[in-house]
Amino acid sequence: MNRVATDATVVAAYAQRFSMATAEVAIVRLDPPDAPNIYNTDKYEVWEDLPSHQSFRQIVQAASTEDNENLRAYLAQTVFLVKREPDDEHQLPELPLTAQLLLRQRSM
Repeated sequence: MNRVATDATVVAAYAQRFSMATAEVAIVRLDPPDAPNIYNTDKYEVWEDLPSHQSFRQIVQAASTEDNENLRAYLAQTVFLVKREPDDEHQLPELPLTAQLLLRQRSM
């Protein structure tokens, strides 16, 4: 995300909550060299409650740590953004529909 913040023209950013356990952040940036598909959308899965994640045990094991009070205190203060694989909105000739709707609402 650092490169997006420093090297890109961000057109829109939005977050969507799909359930208590799942949310997504999307960053829409203008990338003229990709013409005609000049709008690139990068999406990130949001992990707010890592201990409830279905792969929590495997994540703890892969991190060579243990599930203890110290880890739980850290996780209670931390939100993780995990980049998703590009989908059908990754490169488009116009703004993705969600961004269009949000910008339209904002201008009303």
